[in-house]
Amino acid sequence: MERAQQRMMAAVPEADVVITNPTHYSIALQYKIDDMSAPILVAKGVDHLAMRIREVAKANDVPLVENPPLARAL
Repeated sequence: MERAQQRMMAAVPEADVVITNPTHYSIALQYKIDDMSAPILVAKGVDHLAMRIREVAKANDVPLVENPPLARAL
């Protein structure tokens, strides 16, 4: 499980946006309009992992969007 989390956290800087709950959920999405037909989920987390995703996103200038209904749905 730890390796999967490490890979997931390494993908966060490549995300185009992180959707947040804002406290319980974080979902990192990547979307390259010329290469993808739909956004892909590169990382998701709840509680402590969600906080780590937000920290990595902030450190890498990935925009954070607070949208609780969307975060819960994803």
